[in-house]
Amino acid sequence: MSNGCGGNRDVASGNRERLLPGFRIYEYDISADTNYVAVSAFNEGGQLNLWVAPLDRHSPPRRIEWPGPITAARFDPAGGLFIKAAEGDKQLLYHVDMDGANRRTIVSEHVNELIQVSPSGKWVLLRASLPGDAARVGILAYPVNGGHPVVIANRTWLAARWSSDGKFFEILFDDQGKSGPTVASIMLPLVDGNDLPQLPPSGLSSPKEAAGLRGAKILRHGLASEDVADFTSAPDPSTFAYVKTVVHRNLYRVPLPD
Repeated sequence: MSNGCGGNRDVASGNRERLLPGFRIYEYDISADTNYVAVSAFNEGGQLNLWVAPLDRHSPPRRIEWPGPITAARFDPAGGLFIKAAEGDKQLLYHVDMDGANRRTIVSEHVNELIQVSPSGKWVLLRASLPGDAARVGILAYPVNGGHPVVIANRTWLAARWSSDGKFFEILFDDQGKSGPTVASIMLPLVDGNDLPQLPPSGLSSPKEAAGLRGAKILRHGLASEDVADFTSAPDPSTFAYVKTVVHRNLYRVPLPD
């Protein structure tokens, strides 16, 4: 989440440029071709709206009209957007065109988090209740064109995602080190054109179980788990980027009346 205006930073020089000045951004996603950004931003009343903007600024940001708050959006590599939006007391998953037309419901059950879309565009990765057990939340992959979800992890791990080149599926977890929990990930190769690794029917329940899968590779990243708010790997999984959240508070001495 960001309360800033959204910006672009050159990694080599450190120079920054504001892309969406005046926007209070909650979440964002960048299209696979890096031409567009979709942002969930607060309006003056505190409600979240979705805006799509070209990164070269050849046209102004365009709001996706919706009757309620849109809390997350991910670009579909095949075209359009997947969005998580409020529907009563639930958050549901929809697919729309880039202009918001042709709304289609993808998941009609409550979605806790919209994580990622597969590079093929055929699956969406969610954090949601496990099938048949609404009290437990795990990580699930839903087929975009209908069918039953695949349980990736039957408990709430730190994260899971596809590598950007679509060759690996990565699961991030807490690894108990000598000085406390650290971050590690298991890279599972995707073979024969499959978007998902071969998993137990009920999903993974422990890192040890995941590490025992064929071709699994464990990477220990040397980061304290409480320091990592988000994490992503490059196609070479030994290179990664992570978000560390730091809270600054100001203390003021205020005189009180007698």
